[in-house]
Amino acid sequence: MSIRKIFVLLVSIGLLSACSSSEEKQEFQAKTTSTIVTKEIPYMVGDKKMKGFLAIPAGEGPFPGVIVVHEWWGQTEYPRDRARKLAKAGYVGFAVDMYGEGKTFDHPKGAKAFSQKVMEDLDKAEENFRVALATLKAQKKVKPESIAALGYCFGGGIVLEMARRGIDIDMVASYHGNLTPIVKNEVTKFPARVLIFNGAKDPFVPKKAVETTRKKLKEANIRYKFFNIKNATHGFTNPEATAMGKKHDLPLAYNEKADKKSWEETLKAFKVVFK
Repeated sequence: MSIRKIFVLLVSIGLLSACSSSEEKQEFQAKTTSTIVTKEIPYMVGDKKMKGFLAIPAGEGPFPGVIVVHEWWGQTEYPRDRARKLAKAGYVGFAVDMYGEGKTFDHPKGAKAFSQKVMEDLDKAEENFRVALATLKAQKKVKPESIAALGYCFGGGIVLEMARRGIDIDMVASYHGNLTPIVKNEVTKFPARVLIFNGAKDPFVPKKAVETTRKKLKEANIRYKFFNIKNATHGFTNPEATAMGKKHDLPLAYNEKADKKSWEETLKAFKVVFK
């Protein structure tokens, strides 16, 4: 066995034992690769069980933590893949559950009904988000003072609303997300730096909503960047978007260039907020 393989094996074993010794009560089983550890993390919001998914970088840590809020499809493999991608970049990624019991949908009718139900009770959504945030901060390899949140589609609207409500995190980023929280409400708190990645051809986000969002963030002196990405439509970061769009006759499409640009800008912002 080569020295490199021995080193990788020792790191993996060390990480696995460190993560399982004190956290077995959380009913998950850790899975390791040569670079990251992933875990199922259940947490309770009231009497409802939520299913979170954690991805942790290799190394001693602690690391900044990043919440990932899913699209209206629920906590599918996509937000989990984003959590893994964050871990590979050196951040603890936590894909949270906004529906409960890890509920997912493969048809727009159910996804729309559940996402609307959440958006109609934003106080409950805030409670859910705060519990998820506390769960992430409690992980021993997380820097509790260094937290961001990323949201996709429905999740983009959620992270913007949580920032608008004054939840104390360092940064939020919305990707092909709902801009309603800013368009319909006063922007007064926002402790976080804000990134918004919008597809310029996204029919779900009217031009007026883009203009209003930019205006309100500027007037409120929020530290923000708005990227209106050319030739991108709804779902541009999700590799499954094109197939889902064709299946359900929706204007969804993956755009590799837009996905890459938004991710690079996100990592660049992390270097600023987490320095």
